[in-house]
Amino acid sequence: MKTLVMLQPRAGRKPSRHFSLLHLFIKFSYKVNKVLMVTTAIYGVHFGDEGKGKIVDYLAKDYDIVARWNGGDNAGHTVETQNSKIALHLIPSGILHKGKTNVIGNGVVINLASLKKEVEWLISNGIDVNRDSLMISDMAHLILPYYSGIEEKKELTRKIGTTKKGIGVAYSLKHDRSGIRLADMDDNNTFEERVKIHADEYGLNIDAKPLLAEQLSLLEWIKQHATIADTVKFFRENRNSDILLEGAQGFFLDVDAGTYPFVTSSHASPAGAYIGCLGIKRIDNVIGVMKACYITRVGFGPFVTELGGVTDASSKEESGLDEGDDASVGKYIRVKGREYGTTTGRPRRTGWQDIVATRHSVDVANIGSNFSLALTKIDVVDGMKKIKVCTKYKIDDRTLDHVPRSNHEMIKCRPLYRDFPWSPTNGIDEFEKLPQTARDYLEFLEAETGVRIGLISTGPKRDELIVR
Repeated sequence: MKTLVMLQPRAGRKPSRHFSLLHLFIKFSYKVNKVLMVTTAIYGVHFGDEGKGKIVDYLAKDYDIVARWNGGDNAGHTVETQNSKIALHLIPSGILHKGKTNVIGNGVVINLASLKKEVEWLISNGIDVNRDSLMISDMAHLILPYYSGIEEKKELTRKIGTTKKGIGVAYSLKHDRSGIRLADMDDNNTFEERVKIHADEYGLNIDAKPLLAEQLSLLEWIKQHATIADTVKFFRENRNSDILLEGAQGFFLDVDAGTYPFVTSSHASPAGAYIGCLGIKRIDNVIGVMKACYITRVGFGPFVTELGGVTDASSKEESGLDEGDDASVGKYIRVKGREYGTTTGRPRRTGWQDIVATRHSVDVANIGSNFSLALTKIDVVDGMKKIKVCTKYKIDDRTLDHVPRSNHEMIKCRPLYRDFPWSPTNGIDEFEKLPQTARDYLEFLEAETGVRIGLISTGPKRDELIVR
């Protein structure tokens, strides 16, 4: 099935004549001679960790190119097969499919040691990584070993909740015009000059020569398994290919669109794909990925529907559920949903689904001709008799149906909930077979967001997926 087949207007809504004709033309083009090629962007609707890896993995079979546009090895995109669990950090999820070109775009920041480790792990597990399957932009910026130390020092005073992998430092130096790109590695003088700049500005004692030798050795190893190239030219020359763009983190962690300053240092909304994969001509489709019934967040920052239970999160063992106690519900979701960071192992904060935030994310991120939602982990709440959905915010005596633009207001928001009864959904592979309780809830989400739900994950495995 081609992606666009499922990106139809929601049942019950009257689409515009323009949308209808466009959709029919696209479908016709595919069926006849594949005249029209398609670019689709996948992004996280909330705070990251939505399950984008599984969705990209499913869609990748229909695309020629899969590309990452932002972030670094702080990302953790997980795919579960019948026999194994694969966690990807830098390499696009399309690497699990033969015959695809996977691109690490210019907007990604790269730790060469981490990349080498990831490639080694994939190869040792029978996944072919070669110069045809993996391409890296020569404009991507490096993360050097001392960046993490700088970030740790900053975290002591700022309390943002970063992964302390040097991601923010790499982006900061990039915009400070003293970063080091892969293309710069051809010139030893450039490398040494910029390391000296960093040493002077941060008061570090760094010997640039052995550091350069280490990085060049890593780079030479990586070049045996990947192509370092001008990806701007590559995208320009491959505009007649189907391209799947894979975002990292989530919308509310976007440095511009998110809950600033509690954000990542890159552009996590779909618009960032134009910057992080320079050469992309257009984005036809946007698919927003989110957890069906709840939201998670890692690190500090406002979280209106947070349930609590983080203090006892060190225990990953299931315990009794008291649906009348928020902390108990929060821990239940965390343990059953395995809500621990793929990269860091940190326990994730958990909270109920938030329609106000979801609607805002969808409205801003809807930059293509078609928009749909992909829902994950709907089965996590199967042990509950009811679920809650935040429909509005309350601040003092005011009721809001929109996201405040300032953190001091966001922190004061309290959720107004609507309850939905619940019945088990695990492993169901057809929408019509879902219990009526789940279908009522999903139809409510579609009505509130104004967009169609095209994919629903009903379990962790690769094939536990409903396609509409």
